Amino acid sequence: MYGSSNSRQLSAMLVELLQDQCPDCSVTYKDLARDPIAHLTQDVYLAYRRPEDELTPQQRSEKAVTDAHIEQLLASDLVVIGAPLYNLSIPTQLKAWIDRISQPRRTFRYVERGIVGLVSNVRVIIASSRGGLYSLSEEGRAKDFQERYLVTALKLLGISDIDIVRVEGVNMNAERRAEAHAKAQAAAQEIVAAILATRSQWQRDALV
Repeated sequence: MYGSSNSRQLSAMLVELLQDQCPDCSVTYKDLARDPIAHLTQDVYLAYRRPEDELTPQQRSEKAVTDAHIEQLLASDLVVIGAPLYNLSIPTQLKAWIDRISQPRRTFRYVERGIVGLVSNVRVIIASSRGGLYSLSEEGRAKDFQERYLVTALKLLGISDIDIVRVEGVNMNAERRAEAHAKAQAAAQEIVAAILATRSQWQRDALV
């Protein structure tokens, strides 16, 4: 199953390109499918909204998990997110990660005019895969709650440098799948080259 995953192949290809062109960059690999994060519950939610001395042991444990994911994000310069489209949206494991890193006063804050993101120095590449076609028509784009959601959620945190490398229509036939991967590889090469051309603006760590 994992070996046939289009988003895994795409994200692995992106990381390989980055490592080939930036051999001294370090990579941290996070597999949310094999090592899932517990979903947002009342305990997780309240762990950030109660004084430390009022937290239960479970809440302290959940807060530590959340803090670790936030610190890992904030310490990264580039994040590659492998994101397949599941039933018009993202996998539940990826949603759990988004929920964990979206914390008031840590990654965003409320102001009078709305929300201001606090994550300003992280770039993101989304490795997106879709079985059908969504980007080529107004009807398809209206059903896209995958890429659209991810971009919106990341921008809410202050992340504005977001690139998308996409394969779609991969479940329609072998010819379309091969064509989609070829186009994605060409796009990935351009994006990686552009990012590394501005490498002086970011450090040497990448989170996958």
